Amino acid sequence: MVGDHGLPAPATLADRPGLELLIGIRAENIEADTQGGQGAPAGQEANGHDTALVAETLVVEPLGSHLLVTGQIADQQLKVLMRADAPVKPGDRLHLRPEEGKLRWFHPDTQEEILPA
Repeated sequence: MVGDHGLPAPATLADRPGLELLIGIRAENIEADTQGGQGAPAGQEANGHDTALVAETLVVEPLGSHLLVTGQIADQQLKVLMRADAPVKPGDRLHLRPEEGKLRWFHPDTQEEILPA
């Protein structure tokens, strides 16, 4: 769980329900928008409902060709790259969809990556 949102975990974790993990993803591997539009398959259930993670925008840093946006979900902060002309400002809700296969899962005590089966 990230805040109130669940993410599909690797099959290798099926026998360890409730295990708290660390999740890693690169900022460029997250699709983000402020409209809540349905886009990437990773952001949709089979019935077509949007399952994006929803974050609050904290900081927007213009970096020339793109924006580096800091958002927060519950007590976790994350960074996302967005187009330079994206209509985002602090306080906006961001709808985040990690690219399929780009999430990395780590054991919180050992910091070792948990690889998919």
